[in-house]
Amino acid sequence: MTKDLNSVINLNDSEAVKAIPKCQNTIIHSRVKGFEHVYCKQPTTSVKYVISGEESYRIDGHTYRVKTDEFLIVNHDRVYEGFTSNQIETEGVCLYLHNAILGDVFRVLDQSTSNLLDNPFEQSLQKFEFLENIYKSGKNTLGVLLRKLYRDIRQQSLRSIKEDRDLYYIFAESLLFDQHRVFEAVSRLSSIKSSTKKELYRRVLLAKEYLDDYYYQKLDINKISQIAALSEYHFFRTFKQVFGISPHKYLIQRRLQRASELLKEQNHTITEVAYLIGFPDIHSFSKSFKKEFGITPTRFISQKRSA
Repeated sequence: MTKDLNSVINLNDSEAVKAIPKCQNTIIHSRVKGFEHVYCKQPTTSVKYVISGEESYRIDGHTYRVKTDEFLIVNHDRVYEGFTSNQIETEGVCLYLHNAILGDVFRVLDQSTSNLLDNPFEQSLQKFEFLENIYKSGKNTLGVLLRKLYRDIRQQSLRSIKEDRDLYYIFAESLLFDQHRVFEAVSRLSSIKSSTKKELYRRVLLAKEYLDDYYYQKLDINKISQIAALSEYHFFRTFKQVFGISPHKYLIQRRLQRASELLKEQNHTITEVAYLIGFPDIHSFSKSFKKEFGITPTRFISQKRSA
């Protein structure tokens, strides 16, 4: 991509944000209140990352409410509405990636080196339709990069970021890799219609993120299935199809991962760790820990101390 197709803009005014062209590789950092805008068709995929506050987007009759440290992916050529609260200032970063850069990155990742050498300037005809959904930034590569981008915006001059021509390629790679994993998971669902598969994925992903955030609480499959808006068995079956593990086993794994982190810190007793991560007693915790890691919690601590 040529240098003049890339830009980074820092704005505190709603009207100025609306006026910025969305048809090129662009990064917009904004702080706005009472923002309302209708977005027209553009040859760019956009990523809406909320740093603080909440942004809402209405797409095809569905409203996505993007909260702090979450982001929404919106496909190219979409007509949709965006708005924020009149009462609370919302800070966010919006990334626009042009179809051309996504196509170029996809072509290089997808084709053999010999074909790329024989046809170095071939244009990709690939049409990209990503899964439009809200994602938590700590759960994927793209989200980690968005966090880093915000730190860079705060610490560096916007001009230096604008001149970093690698930035858009890095984001395009991450978006394509993350979405490849998403569609691999979606493809494992047995539903015939693509739209049904995507909706099922959105629902079980919501439940999985709830398990990630509240693993330490007393949870059961009935409560989690209600969050996913699915019957218990439908939720159990769909979750296992998508993630290759049952909800209960995933919850145990999540708890034990956190337990290993706490034990490494050596700031809590084994009993305290067991209760902190949601186990009812030390016996069930020790049994599950040994099954997962092959050693008891006591042995695990001893190894870390002698390392």
